[in-house]
Amino acid sequence: IPGDGPSPGASLAPEKGASGRHLEVPVTTLDERVPAGARFELLKCDVEGYELEVFRGGARVLAQHHPAVLFECEARHHSTARMEEAFRFLEDLGYQGRFFFGRALLARSEFRAEIHQDPSKKPYGNNFLFTKEGRT
Repeated sequence: IPGDGPSPGASLAPEKGASGRHLEVPVTTLDERVPAGARFELLKCDVEGYELEVFRGGARVLAQHHPAVLFECEARHHSTARMEEAFRFLEDLGYQGRFFFGRALLARSEFRAEIHQDPSKKPYGNNFLFTKEGRT
């Protein structure tokens, strides 16, 4: 739980010098949490660098229901290669990716972290939308 440090966010990963309180919480996967017969259209995911883990833990749900996946993903939370791994995981399930850059919605194939996530420039592209091929 955040304390008085420079980062207002909470994390599952222990941070050196963190001034907040520690709280043990249960962790589960999307596949364990969502019943087999459940149906939903959108997965919103903001997990500060743990996107791939969430997607892997929801592989059944993603493959079965193909909800649109709206998520934040930033190179500052992990390497660009790790971002690509998360993108590829969804693409291997038949998803097409796009990202928001200012007022534009661009193809994921155009994304370059060094350009679109340069903290010294605006706009800053860290929101991605992946939908099943053929769905809008």
